[in-house]
Amino acid sequence: MRSQPAAQRDDVLPFGKYRGQAIAVVARKDPGYLKWMLDNVSDLRPPLRQALRKYLTESQ
Repeated sequence: MRSQPAAQRDDVLPFGKYRGQAIAVVARKDPGYLKWMLDNVSDLRPPLRQALRKYLTESQ
């Protein structure tokens, strides 16, 4: 089994109530959750943090 490229993995939430869902979908459905993650989860990987910011900005 081949692993996904990093860019694709960073576009999917790896944990939490939306685990496995695309960040773009969650940004449209529940942008407050992504904002909460940015504000409260201190150990987010930098690529995931960047993806969250990107999709939050695009969803506004």
